[in-house]
Amino acid sequence: MSMETTDTQHGISVVIPTYNRSTVVARAVASALAAACPPDEVIVVDDGSTDETRAVLRPFDAQIRYFYTQHSGAGCARNIGIDLAAQPLVPFLDSDDEWMPDKLYLQRKVMERFPRAVFSFATQGQRYPAARPHISCSTFGDMTAESVLLVRRGCRRN
Repeated sequence: MSMETTDTQHGISVVIPTYNRSTVVARAVASALAAACPPDEVIVVDDGSTDETRAVLRPFDAQIRYFYTQHSGAGCARNIGIDLAAQPLVPFLDSDDEWMPDKLYLQRKVMERFPRAVFSFATQGQRYPAARPHISCSTFGDMTAESVLLVRRGCRRN
């Protein structure tokens, strides 16, 4: 993970909300860090976990920003992640998912090509726990999983 990007308009802050997912969150973090187009930062927002989530993430301390908050739900955790993000592009990765290596590269290219786009989503950018690629049959893609979504940080209203 690079701490700075040379392209300030297309820097990436990955947000991983998690709650009691100690058995799978490390895999999600590792997949974000292993991206072909590495993110500028990875933010894990722990939504009040009571399991071993923090301990599982300690080996990543030099590579991630960890933030613990009281349990308020995944939506609140995502909003906290957006608020903490230092970069303008914010993709979400659910803590029980895993990205394909080129997902961030492809979405960054889309956002570069369409600078007025507020968000983009990928229909083949993640792996589910069975480690098989997710392929959507919908014309507009599968927006049911947040792990396919990338937003511009400034699009959120307070």
